[in-house]
Amino acid sequence: LKTALDQAKAVNTNSKATMPEVLEATWNLKQAISDYRMANVSEDNPVDYTSHILNPSFETGNTDNWTVSGMATQNNSTFSSKKGTYYLEAWVNRGQQIGKASASQVLKDLPDGNYKLSAYALHVQQSSTSGTANTGAEQTGAWLYAGSQRTPVTAMKRYDVKFAVIDGESDVEIGLLAEGATGNYLCVDNFTLAYTGALTADSYVQDLSALIDRADEYANKGIQNSVRQQLSDAIANARKTLESSSDNQEAINQARKALKTAIQEAKASIARYAALQTRIDYANKVLEWWKDDKRKAAATASLQTAVSTANSQMADYTLTDTQITQAVTTLNTKITAVDKKIYCSGSACGSDTQLKDPSNQWCYDRSIQSKHWILFW
Repeated sequence: LKTALDQAKAVNTNSKATMPEVLEATWNLKQAISDYRMANVSEDNPVDYTSHILNPSFETGNTDNWTVSGMATQNNSTFSSKKGTYYLEAWVNRGQQIGKASASQVLKDLPDGNYKLSAYALHVQQSSTSGTANTGAEQTGAWLYAGSQRTPVTAMKRYDVKFAVIDGESDVEIGLLAEGATGNYLCVDNFTLAYTGALTADSYVQDLSALIDRADEYANKGIQNSVRQQLSDAIANARKTLESSSDNQEAINQARKALKTAIQEAKASIARYAALQTRIDYANKVLEWWKDDKRKAAATASLQTAVSTANSQMADYTLTDTQITQAVTTLNTKITAVDKKIYCSGSACGSDTQLKDPSNQWCYDRSIQSKHWILFW
């Protein structure tokens, strides 16, 4: 750094210095500063990596670059910890519960190392209209997270999540997650990211411990038996590795990868059953809409039988992937025989194929349907 600084000073005081010399000295000094900071980085002296987060404070006025469910941008000043004009919120009337909401983004190309994600957030059951104080016990069911690490969100303040990028796994999902959130008011703003240093033995241990916690949660959900066995085996192996080989980074890394694979399989299994439940819920609406139409009596009876079968399949964890997919297909066929056909102008909201794609501007996932109408948002 001193060499680069001395060279830059010499060029700066040289009235005959050429433009290429000025540019070279400038580049060398910037690189030397960067190298110096990285060589001396620590939790107390981190390097700012917030540029890896797109739209980190929602100042675009929208949720560009984020995947959002159950939340929206807001520009009032109730959430006083916001930065700038906009923040992200979920809100329902006092006494009610938000339940499920999320905002996530996948950070790309992070180098291996230790990081700290920070954001200002709030999760309360409001004690007064437009207030931020909590009433009753501390609320549960909301977290700031990065990868497998997370920290609970409650009162309005800054929250930090420490996490590691290991073995070139450079893409990391971050965000705010609410599942069974007990509060009525949830906010987040001003995401920042800091690089805090190179990996240590403890980085591997902490990451594997967090993965075990997440895996335990999935093991208690409705998943196929074959997937549950794979997950249980991966959890047992991870725990054994921590107990007997906590100083063996290679062993811990292998246990991490096996556990990550098992967790992904568990997520996929949950999604398969969720897709079937979604169609069951809709089928029950269709049955209610058309139960008194004598012209559809036979088709309605057939749909009722299919719903009963599907309800049984929801509790059958011996099913294969193909069997669950076929259950959804069968139910859809029976629904089509009873329900009205949806007409949506292709020029207005796209084809049926496009409407099935959540990345499309309009899609069935963001719609609500009555007997005669469907509303997209």
